[in-house]
Amino acid sequence: MTHPPPPLPTAASIAATPASSPTRRTLRIPPPPRKMNGDSSSGANVPFPNRRRRLCPYRTSPPPLNSYLQEGLSVVVVGASGDLAKKKTYPSLLALFASGLLPPGVSVWGYARSGKTDEEFRDGLRPYLLKSTGKSGRSSRGGGGSKLVDEFLLRCRYRRGKSYGDVPSYVSLVEEMRRREDERDGRAAGGGVKHNRLFYLAVPPDVFGDVAGAVRETAMERELVGGGGGEGSGSGDPADDASGHGGTQTKGGGWVRLVVEKPFGRDLPTCLSLSSVLSRHFSESHLYRIDHYLGKEMVQNLWTFRFGNDWAGHLWHGGAIRSVTVEWKEDFGTEGRGGYFDRYGIVRDVIQNHLLQVLTLLAMEPPALGASGGKDGEEEGHDAAERVRDAKVAVLKSIPPVTPSDVILGQYEGYADDPTIQDKETACPTYAAVRLHVNTPRWEGVPFLLVAGKALEERACRVRVRFRPPPGSFSSSSSPTVSFRCGQGRGEADGDVPPGGRRYCGQRR
Repeated sequence: MTHPPPPLPTAASIAATPASSPTRRTLRIPPPPRKMNGDSSSGANVPFPNRRRRLCPYRTSPPPLNSYLQEGLSVVVVGASGDLAKKKTYPSLLALFASGLLPPGVSVWGYARSGKTDEEFRDGLRPYLLKSTGKSGRSSRGGGGSKLVDEFLLRCRYRRGKSYGDVPSYVSLVEEMRRREDERDGRAAGGGVKHNRLFYLAVPPDVFGDVAGAVRETAMERELVGGGGGEGSGSGDPADDASGHGGTQTKGGGWVRLVVEKPFGRDLPTCLSLSSVLSRHFSESHLYRIDHYLGKEMVQNLWTFRFGNDWAGHLWHGGAIRSVTVEWKEDFGTEGRGGYFDRYGIVRDVIQNHLLQVLTLLAMEPPALGASGGKDGEEEGHDAAERVRDAKVAVLKSIPPVTPSDVILGQYEGYADDPTIQDKETACPTYAAVRLHVNTPRWEGVPFLLVAGKALEERACRVRVRFRPPPGSFSSSSSPTVSFRCGQGRGEADGDVPPGGRRYCGQRR
């Protein structure tokens, strides 16, 4: 049952109070009503309702279950010599390593077609890793900067393959992985450590199937492949048993998983085709389609801001909000990546994945969390993730098709001069502004603007929520605005209250 949004606060309840600076003002919010849009006063629909509520966003994720730190882990970055791996994947692995979130004996294997030695590969990675540590400079391992990078690089190795799907190349790689796993067993007290293997596909989607097939054939122990029904032949995952993927394990009982990055196809037919190809080798429980934007602090703070603050929840509707804008800007062009970019364009590259994910977090209804009947925390977490997914899908289904009048496309001057672009008459857009509407009672009449572009005046990613002027205001332009910004290693939220005062809250580093 859908409930109408609560009435807007009155002008008397939203007032500016004197502060130390004549331009700084504080937004006062009246006490919220007991219920709104199905939210119960017990807090069942709010993540971690027993936590003390804060005005400013904070992380809602519970502490990670750290039993996996006692297990072995081999990470294989397929496409390790590419731009995505050097700029994003390896710096992210370094951040996990620095935070103590990877097992102490972790091994990171790079796999690509370029001919490099381990030292040449490490030398090529080092500048990117040093640049990434400069953003935080902190490590739970007691080191930072070059010391931290050198310690991480000692765990990184590189192996060349004839192609991304060449089975003999993977056989050689897995044999080396197994030898190092056996060495760890010999050093561990009691031996018999469970070893997990994670394959991260930083490669174009047209080779996903080749990689998945080669990994399936080589990375699982031979006697387990096919789920033959013998003792230890399955992973225990019902999805595996149903699909014949009972062998998604290593010999010691560890898991083998695939992580795939966007773009996941060019359109719906190619997306479905990719899913079909991957499902022939791995079940859904061992296949992860990743949008790395969801890991950004700003994006995670959106969840908390909406569902961890009572006052925000009761203002989050079309009666109080005039418009929502999600922006993604870069101040540089394709810079040698034009060959890839020209196949997809800015809409497929950023808007239909990153920005739409952010939109769903902004527009979704509160998922009914905390009602799981799971037997343990892992099952409950899986159930909660599915509820969040369903709420986001409901938003996407409520968005009507986009018409040409709702879209502005552009291309920066000199784009086709990129030497990797073959079609010098290309009309591929490097800028797009799209107006969407979410046809739900909560968001009736509120435009959602998605803006993305390269070679613009600044580098930024932000969300701007513009509120309607409070009743009785003297100026229609005096609209409060809340902005979420993703900066260099930090997530911030700030609010503008006319005539220009600003209050900061959130995570600052």
